[in-house]
Amino acid sequence: MQKGILLFFSVLQVCLFSELVIAQDFLEDVNGDGIVSHVAIGDSLTYGVGDGTSIGDFVEEVPLTDGRSGYTSRVESLTGIDIQNRGIPGERLITEGVYSAPGLINSSSVDGVFIMYGTNDAIFQEDRSDYRRSLQRVINVAKANGKRILLITLPPPCCNHEGVDLFTNSYNSAIQTLSSANEVPIADVAGAWATTCNNRGECELYNLPEGLHPNESGYDVLSQMVVGAMYGVNLLAEGGAAELEAMLELPEGTIIVKAAG
Repeated sequence: MQKGILLFFSVLQVCLFSELVIAQDFLEDVNGDGIVSHVAIGDSLTYGVGDGTSIGDFVEEVPLTDGRSGYTSRVESLTGIDIQNRGIPGERLITEGVYSAPGLINSSSVDGVFIMYGTNDAIFQEDRSDYRRSLQRVINVAKANGKRILLITLPPPCCNHEGVDLFTNSYNSAIQTLSSANEVPIADVAGAWATTCNNRGECELYNLPEGLHPNESGYDVLSQMVVGAMYGVNLLAEGGAAELEAMLELPEGTIIVKAAG
């Protein structure tokens, strides 16, 4: 009985320590240059295309943005940490990102890399195995450069882009696998879409009926999941939103991600 109690507390300590390490990785100056900063790489969802529209707006063609909006600017506002937005609209991981990302990472002095690729790969129905291999190559480069890594899952497209979700779902499975295999944290945006959308078939977090790029509220959810991962807080768990609000001294209700269950 006593051994069982000791084992329970040992496991609990390991879990708490793991969450703390994740938070420290993204909140501390890892490379010692006196600045905490990260770079976000990916496609138009990283760049912020579609931001600025509201729930209920009719949007068939999303508005272009200047790269100063989207989830990265929100993460900066919430944390005070510099996030460089290097998203490239239209870029596919398999055909372009796997080649452009290493050069960007090699030349950057940031502490960490946020990786969110796959929406355009899904549109072109790229193979899951090719996607997984390409993502692993980018992870390898980031690791070799001593960067902290955060993987971000893809929200499932809908409406005018119905069917693309079959591929984003398969990529998300690969992202989950690589997160575990490489022991790097993950911001489960796909999970947040599942818990937070009122209508998963026509999720109000998207520009509708376009159904591929998030609107203002969608980018809020995306950024909150990233910040939760940075601080080691699971927003999909009961009480996660309140915990993050307390950490960041935010008013109650600021975090709009809903817990599972």
